[in-house]
Amino acid sequence: MNVLDLGFFRAIQSLQQTHHSNTYQEIVDATNQAWEDIDTWSLERNFLTLQCCLREVIMCAGENSYKIPHMKKVALKKCGRVPESISCGQDVFDTGCALLAQQDLVAVMRDLAIQTRADLKMNDILTALETVDLDEESVGDASKFNSHCV
Repeated sequence: MNVLDLGFFRAIQSLQQTHHSNTYQEIVDATNQAWEDIDTWSLERNFLTLQCCLREVIMCAGENSYKIPHMKKVALKKCGRVPESISCGQDVFDTGCALLAQQDLVAVMRDLAIQTRADLKMNDILTALETVDLDEESVGDASKFNSHCV
């Protein structure tokens, strides 16, 4: 499930591509501004869609071969009947439980631990890179060096 498919997250990704931040703090500030600028109805629609998609993913046994469900949120809003969350039927719940029961949770936890260690190492590298302070002349020199290395 790729939440970047949902509107707000796509907007944040677009913001990162169009707003050229030079520091970590500028990225944080731009993201916070996006949260302030976003229409709450847009967020509500996105998260309702996410919940509907998650329900479909369970019924497709984790695959993404489903059609994105449409629940006519605009019409529901006009009637004041937009749900705060999406419920799932007993069949969806039972299917999800059966799928989980088939998983080797020890292996899943081991794989998650390995991935977490790798992510933490990458975080350490990125944190160290954030402390590097390059002036524009140094950046230009580095790009010349990189072009010769390719």
